[in-house]
Amino acid sequence: MRRTFTPLSSGALRRSAALLSSCSSSCAGMNGFTNSTYNNRAEDFIDRVGTVVDELDSPLVEDTNFGDSVLSIETKQHGTFVMNKQAPKLQLWLASPLSGPHHYDMVEDEAAEGGCRWVSERDGHDLREKLSAELSKVLETTVVVE
Repeated sequence: MRRTFTPLSSGALRRSAALLSSCSSSCAGMNGFTNSTYNNRAEDFIDRVGTVVDELDSPLVEDTNFGDSVLSIETKQHGTFVMNKQAPKLQLWLASPLSGPHHYDMVEDEAAEGGCRWVSERDGHDLREKLSAELSKVLETTVVVE
């Protein structure tokens, strides 16, 4: 099958150029982050959460699994926490057996571990604080996610 391409008119070219130049966070990342920065920071955060839970060696954790940018923490009594990257939206998503689904945007913060915070798009709460509180409740011990 032969494909033919029709050249764009000068007006269409100008509109395309304007669209590209007006591209904001979806092109560069949240708050100017690049996609590689997002990917690195998201992977590092998810890995840190998994490490914190593994190091607890809690009898209330049935299983933890981290693969393909998805962390699952299966608890014996309360269900499963699932955290994953949503690269198209440059977000982390959390499904919690206690509080349901949450979406988090990456916000630059040099004082925070990893150089950023993950902030809920719904009400502005911090993902670290949410996970620390909910995992502490479910695992019946103090859990600190940094």
